[in-house]
Amino acid sequence: MRIRTLIARTTLIVMALSGCSGGGEPASPVVTSSAKTATSPAQPETATPEQLASIIAGNETDWRETIDGAGECRMLWVVPSDDAAVQANAFSCYLREQTIVLSTGNAARDLRELAPPNDMRSTYDETLSALDEISSVDLTGVCGEDSVPADSDECIQTLGTLFAAYNGFESVLDQWKPYI
Repeated sequence: MRIRTLIARTTLIVMALSGCSGGGEPASPVVTSSAKTATSPAQPETATPEQLASIIAGNETDWRETIDGAGECRMLWVVPSDDAAVQANAFSCYLREQTIVLSTGNAARDLRELAPPNDMRSTYDETLSALDEISSVDLTGVCGEDSVPADSDECIQTLGTLFAAYNGFESVLDQWKPYI
C-alpha cells in the first residue's frame, strides 16, 4: 500500500509542478552578475559563440540522457526490487540526478566568467536561468547520498521540483544547436 501512495503522491506533485508554469511563454529571467572580487577583472571580454557553446557541449549529452531517463528512474525508486540489475539501474539513475545538479552549477559558473556577444544575450540569460534552477535543488541534502533517494515527502517534492526544471531546460539546450 505504501508504494501506491508514493507513486500517487509523486505523480500529483509532478503534475502540479508542471502545471505551475502557466503554459505560456516563460517570463524573461532577470540575471544579475556575480559580485567581483578585488582580483577579478571588472568586465570579462566578449566571448565568441563557440567559446560559450563549448561549455554547453561538454555536458549536453549527459544532461539530455538524465532528462530523458528521469521518469523511468522515478519508477525504479518507488517499486522495490530484489533484482541486482534493477538495483544497479536505480543507483545509476540517482547518481546521474546528483551529477546534473552539480554540473549545471559548474556550467553556470563558467558561463558567468564570459560575456556573451549582444546577439546571444537572450540565449545566454535563459541558459543561466535554467542552469541555476536545476543547480539550486538541494538533492543530496534532502534526499540523501544513498543508492536511491530517501522515501520521504520532502524528497518526493524535491524530485518533483527537479523534474519540473527539466521541462524548460531541454528547450534551452535546443537553442544552442546552431553553435554546437
